[in-house]
Amino acid sequence: MIKNLFISFLILFSIKLSAQIQPVRMTEKFFPNPAIQIQTPTNQKPTEQGLCTYDEMISYLQSLTKDRKETVRLEMLGKTTKGNEIPILYFGEGKDPNKLNIWLQGGLHGNEPAGTEGLFMLMEYLLHSEKGALLLKEMDIAILPVANIDGYIAQKRTSANGYDLNRDQTKYSDPVSAVIKRAFVSWKPEAAFDFHEYQPIRKEFDPILKGGAAAFYDALFLPSTNLNIPAGLRKMSVDLFQTNSENTLNKEGYSHNFYFSAVNEPDGIKLNKGAESIRSSSTSYALSNSISILVEIRGIGLGRTSFARRTNSCFLVAKSFLETAAGHKKELKKCVAIANKQTVKRINDIVVTADKKLVTYPMKFIDISKNELVNLDMKVYDGSLSIPTLVRKRPVAYLLLPECKAEVERLRILGVKVEETEQSIIIPVENYMIIKKVEETVKWEGIYPVQVEATLHELTKTFPAGSYVIRLAQENANFAVTLLEPESENGFVNYCVTKTAIGSELPVYRFGRGKLPEIRK
Repeated sequence: MIKNLFISFLILFSIKLSAQIQPVRMTEKFFPNPAIQIQTPTNQKPTEQGLCTYDEMISYLQSLTKDRKETVRLEMLGKTTKGNEIPILYFGEGKDPNKLNIWLQGGLHGNEPAGTEGLFMLMEYLLHSEKGALLLKEMDIAILPVANIDGYIAQKRTSANGYDLNRDQTKYSDPVSAVIKRAFVSWKPEAAFDFHEYQPIRKEFDPILKGGAAAFYDALFLPSTNLNIPAGLRKMSVDLFQTNSENTLNKEGYSHNFYFSAVNEPDGIKLNKGAESIRSSSTSYALSNSISILVEIRGIGLGRTSFARRTNSCFLVAKSFLETAAGHKKELKKCVAIANKQTVKRINDIVVTADKKLVTYPMKFIDISKNELVNLDMKVYDGSLSIPTLVRKRPVAYLLLPECKAEVERLRILGVKVEETEQSIIIPVENYMIIKKVEETVKWEGIYPVQVEATLHELTKTFPAGSYVIRLAQENANFAVTLLEPESENGFVNYCVTKTAIGSELPVYRFGRGKLPEIRK
């Protein structure tokens, strides 16, 4: 009993410390709360009572949607490992071709609550303001306020199963990831936005300033830079949606920049810009041919500090995204249609690997010891300027042997159409032979990720009944080309969904040209 009480004290003490990690004088000088009343569950609670509970959240959503069936409905996507239901709100049916379909979500990491509250604030705006009602005339909206319910309840980044759900868009180790993705695919959004929080004071920043460095920005933007996303989508995400949101933040006195992480190298600290990995939402959503941006609000480790400011930051960005979509509905629909056409017609080559370009950008940090804003020129690996290092032509189709059930299951979760042969077929294909394999020495989420090199060889092969055929003349084909090429970062080989060894032949093949024989009798 005494031991349990001591452990509980340590947990509460560590939470209190993390909530006070930002000096009061920094909060007062740079991050004061706005002088507005925010009618969301946590913002209505006294600071000492912490965040709203799961039960309070469900009660709030039920009251918000009660007697509004013509405008919004509350549904449960399914249950988590802990048995908690996952709520989602649908504004509209998502079936009107004259309207846009939009997807917004928060709380994919359980310890990042400001995104959730910002989306609650957006719900209030849509239901209780004239401008919100006008937006709903132009679009149907799905809002998933807390994607990681179990993590939110425990105030942990990961799910109850210990998985980072924003690193699980490839392997789908956690059943919650699959539940969310199926709902996303069914909604078919033309634009999708994911709201997170980032940690402003961290060890990686220590070498930047002698007195300690804190990230300055209220909001950081992370559109995907994966080169298999049609260029028009990447350009519109940044030039239109992100730019308009930045202008909105400027008008309201909030700071912003691109999202960055830091890495210490022998010649000094560098920053990373851009999201190219399919394992996270920004890229995964964009590969379905949607406008997609992940937004990071300044918040992890701050507890209730500046919480109204953080909530409002998220709300302002989310509202701006919707306003931009409504004001450019025709351009957005056209951009998505062009992306779908390019994908179906296999116009773009597959960029299997690429290297980021190292450039210099001006950045702002807070000197913690002096409580002053410092302007620095930082070396940045910029994913938006990536140079392809391995490129392959898109095949007509991929063929997978019957043993590839795990790969097929995941592709179907992503909305990729997969056929199964009813009889054996003999066709000319290219195979992958693995000539190099490097396995990481540290286990991560139950696997040792691997990197491989492969060579392609032409051959005629017999595929038995029960083999799988993935034609690339389909709108979600970008998932297949990104996941099945063996050298792809966070693809099926990298994440050990497809097992391999040096000198082995992958059970995945490329049909490069011509017409496939009849698959079914």
